[in-house]
Amino acid sequence: MNEDLIVRIDKAAVSHAYWRTRLLDASRGKTLGLGSSGEADGCSCEFGRWMDSNRSLLGDHPEFQDVYSGHELFHMDVAESLDSIRKGCGRKVEREILFDGAFRRNANRLIHELVRWRDRLAR
Repeated sequence: MNEDLIVRIDKAAVSHAYWRTRLLDASRGKTLGLGSSGEADGCSCEFGRWMDSNRSLLGDHPEFQDVYSGHELFHMDVAESLDSIRKGCGRKVEREILFDGAFRRNANRLIHELVRWRDRLAR
């Protein structure tokens, strides 16, 4: 089970790190075909659906709790960033991604928590 979970966590880290690139491109005017509301829902992605369906099984584990809450924040930040881009504030979003904005902090936190969980399982 740990090997399957490690693979799932690695995939989640990569797919969520890719959001940084997608948002940066969108902030610079590139059309990405992003949805209008699903980004705010942590259960809209494969990993979020998996976490939600396994919450009763894994919810007592501190690493799961940290990742779960970080994942929710991450998706809220994605939705906020996309909303700002749609309102013409792409430069603001670009600064938030490149420098010390909420998206950057929360994305880094999520990736850190995912890696910490994976490393603990790999021991």
